[in-house]
Parts: sequence; C-alpha cells; structure tokens
Amino acid sequence: PDAYADLFASGAALLTNSEYMRGRLLDAGAPEERVAVVRLGVHPGLAESSSRPAALGRLLTVARLVPKKGIEDSIRAFAAARPHLGLDWSYHIVGDGPLRPSLERLVKREGLEPWVRFFGFLPRSETLSALREASLFVLASKVDGSGNTEGTPVSIMEAATLGIPIVATRHAGIPEVLPPDALARGFLVPEGDVPTLTAALIRLGCSEGMRADWGAACARHARATYSAGAFTAALVATLEAKARIPRLVESVRACVVAGPPMQFER
Repeated sequence: PDAYADLFASGAALLTNSEYMRGRLLDAGAPEERVAVVRLGVHPGLAESSSRPAALGRLLTVARLVPKKGIEDSIRAFAAARPHLGLDWSYHIVGDGPLRPSLERLVKREGLEPWVRFFGFLPRSETLSALREASLFVLASKVDGSGNTEGTPVSIMEAATLGIPIVATRHAGIPEVLPPDALARGFLVPEGDVPTLTAALIRLGCSEGMRADWGAACARHARATYSAGAFTAALVATLEAKARIPRLVESVRACVVAGPPMQFER
C-alpha cells in the first residue's frame, strides 16, 4: 500500500493512460491535482493503411495466453456461437503464453480443432495482416485469481482503429477504448459472462451490416481518442498545466543561491 508514497510526496505530476488507472492512483493516495490522463496513441500509419479485404468469417484475438486475457471464455463462447455462425467461421488466436497447452486441450474437448488455430507470437507485419483479415475481434479480459488486471489493451486500440467490430468485457480501461454506446448495444459484456459474450458474437457474426456499422463506430472513436495527434495534444496540455521544478531541485537551487560565493578553477 505504501509502494508509491515517496513518489506521491515528491510533488511530481503523474501521467497515466486511462480514467481507470487514474482512479487506481487516487485510491492509492495520489494527490488528485497532480494526476492527469494522457491516452496512448496508435501508430499514425495504421489508420492511413486501414483498407481490409472483404469479410472472411474470421474471429480474432491478439493477446498473451495468460489468465487475465480470458481466452478460455472466448473459446467457449465461440463453441456455443459456431452452430449459429456456420461452418465458414473460424477463430484465430495470435499470441503465446503458459496457458497454451490447456487452451489447446479445451479446443480439442470442444471438438473445435478444424475451426480454431493458435499462431503463437507473430512478427509485427504478420500481426497487422491478421488484424486486417479479421471480421470480428474479441477480448474477454477479466481479473485473474491473483487480482491482476488489464490496463488499456493495445490490441483493442489497434483493431478499433482499423475499423474491426469489437466485442469485449467491462474490465479495467477497455470501456474507454470503445464508443460510449458499446454497453447499450450489447458489445461490452460483463467479465466472465460466457452466455452474454456468446450472444454478442452471434448478433455481430450473423449480420454483415451490423459488423460494418459497429466497426465504423469503433474506428471513429479510436481515431479521435487514440490517435498520435490526440496523444501529442494531451501531452502538451498536461505539461503546460502540471510541469514544475521538482522539490529536490528547488531545494538545491535555494542552497546554492543562499550560500557563499563559489570559486572555480579553470
């Protein structure tokens, strides 16, 4: 609980990337007037090269295979949704981690081996290709058994910027990445709620028009909020409002100014 005590006492301004994380800092004792939110900005070239092929019936997750990413929930939701989506749909999982063996066993138990593929970690260019070929992006993040949570997943920001319709959970900073009506539209679901996640996948998976509409909404929100320009503007505004000489430097300067004249050799 006192891990940040010295930092808070220093008077330094604290920059974080979401209202969720700002709340965590305030809960830990940070002085409210010294905390600011500067949201991350995705690479500016991403939006410029956002053309994507026609819908392929492909669900995608890009994440480390660790408990907080909720991959088991998204696999179970895909298993329940697949009979409604049709045989043309597949689920691609990009990323690796300690849960991969157990997740592969789950896929086998569910009889999903023809439709679910694990790609492991991919180079950046191949990850972007996987994003551009996706029809629908899902990330079912949740608090894990040790209390570990997300911050603001970059994969969701990038998928949204590319105009991919997103289904995700009400977890950590994720709701801030999606349009404000994501909850009302049913595309932001409670964490750990597989039936509701399944219903959202079915609704979007069965309607190309709905996917196009939601994907466009995700892109508009992401490009306005998580662009490089928005990041730069927020950073400059925060520096103008919060930056000041640290207390330690002030005290040293005061000692130098108040002390006797100093002589230096050449």
